[in-house]
Amino acid sequence: MVIGVCFSGYSQQLKKIAALPDIIHESSGLVACSDTSVLTINDSGGEPVVYEVSLSGKLVSKTTFANVRNTDWEEITIDSGRVYIGDIGNNRNTRNNLTIYRFPLSKVGQRDVKADEIQFYYPEQMSYPPTDDEKVYDAEAFVIWENEIIIFTKCRTDPFTGEARIYKVPNEPGRHAARWVNTLTLGNGSWRSHSITGMCKLDKGIALLTYSDWYEIHLFNPDVKFWQNGNVIKHNLPFWRQREAITQMPDGRIIISDEKKTLLGGGNLYEWSGKKEK
Repeated sequence: MVIGVCFSGYSQQLKKIAALPDIIHESSGLVACSDTSVLTINDSGGEPVVYEVSLSGKLVSKTTFANVRNTDWEEITIDSGRVYIGDIGNNRNTRNNLTIYRFPLSKVGQRDVKADEIQFYYPEQMSYPPTDDEKVYDAEAFVIWENEIIIFTKCRTDPFTGEARIYKVPNEPGRHAARWVNTLTLGNGSWRSHSITGMCKLDKGIALLTYSDWYEIHLFNPDVKFWQNGNVIKHNLPFWRQREAITQMPDGRIIISDEKKTLLGGGNLYEWSGKKEK
């Protein structure tokens, strides 16, 4: 089912506020760390390091680990006292060693931090890789919701269907079977517009990101059809960029980053604002 979305009625603005440090060339996750800084990570093949960056683009700190590798890091989030890194990228749908690393927020900026490992797999996936029309087991987005890990998968099917599955994973170290609880389809026209590449919690719901839009979702509940009754507002973003990270700052501002690409540019932090149309 393709959802019906309510367009925002706002003029969309995305203002560049800073260039990311050169060491962060593929920012694939973003989360507010303080009133003036964010945590971010590099994509697959990057160093297993969490970078704290000020909103002016200065590198504040680096967190390194004693027991962590970066196979395909795609998301970072926090709860009240812990940081979570999602080694959940699965472009070819061939991985069965997906891991979310968890460590204390108080350890940000330290060296050789030991992280908990929350491993999981998708029990519906019977082959690695599955057939092209069943490639729904990539993921680049998750949040902590009521002390559970909520994962939105990224559609890789051919032909493209736009199907994003919503899974729950226990927020405990160990190896778990992810539980499929819902399915969302933003649209089935183009993977550039309708594949979920990042997400974050909002004051009153969640935000989902694609390369060309972000979706503001109120009254979020992963177990029900939360997209009904006008709960989804679509915000268009200017130009097409490889955007994979979004967060809300404590003061309510929405911050987005993009990856640096030779032909597309990028590698920046942006602030989104919507001004009410008269």
